[in-house]
Amino acid sequence: CVRCTTDTKMKIEMEGKMILVRDAKPTDDHKQLAHCLSISFQSLSSRTGFKDSLCSFERSLHCIEAQFSGPDYCDVIVAEDLSTGALVGYNVLGKESPDLFTVGPIAVHPHYQNLGLGRSLMLFLFDKITTSYSSLIHLPVVLVVNSHNPKAISLYISLGFEIGTTLALVCGRVNIKGLCLLFVLSPHYWKDSKKPIDSR
Repeated sequence: CVRCTTDTKMKIEMEGKMILVRDAKPTDDHKQLAHCLSISFQSLSSRTGFKDSLCSFERSLHCIEAQFSGPDYCDVIVAEDLSTGALVGYNVLGKESPDLFTVGPIAVHPHYQNLGLGRSLMLFLFDKITTSYSSLIHLPVVLVVNSHNPKAISLYISLGFEIGTTLALVCGRVNIKGLCLLFVLSPHYWKDSKKPIDSR
């Protein structure tokens, strides 16, 4: 089930919109989150021509329901527009392996993109690691991003991630759909003074 702490939240104002980044609640609308996830991947697909499986509402809903109902291995983070109550951002911190943290999928509704919300979702996740998992900050943090997503790549590099390797995204036996980059945030990040600047 989703780990929730009621005191963990971040309010930010973005172009006149008040956004609350917070831990997900078990009562959060899964269909609304699936819509946010699928439409953000559809927006990326329309810009790049690369279709991800999360473009599908059904696939996104399955992904979200698995993260909400699975074992207690992940923290789901959402962004809520306080004026409308809409869930407009999504991120996941996974701890299914004893050797590393995983991040993603991360999504921002297209109407809220280019406002710094993706960065805020990542900074919130970093705060979770240092507060909720302080005994585990020696572990690397990894995420996978499609190579055709330069905005995301730029964001992750600006946050201190480094490209660890390139992965082939394969569909079927021989059909390579594209390349993905595996990003790694080294455990040295937490000891280093070059932490990302919080632009909130």
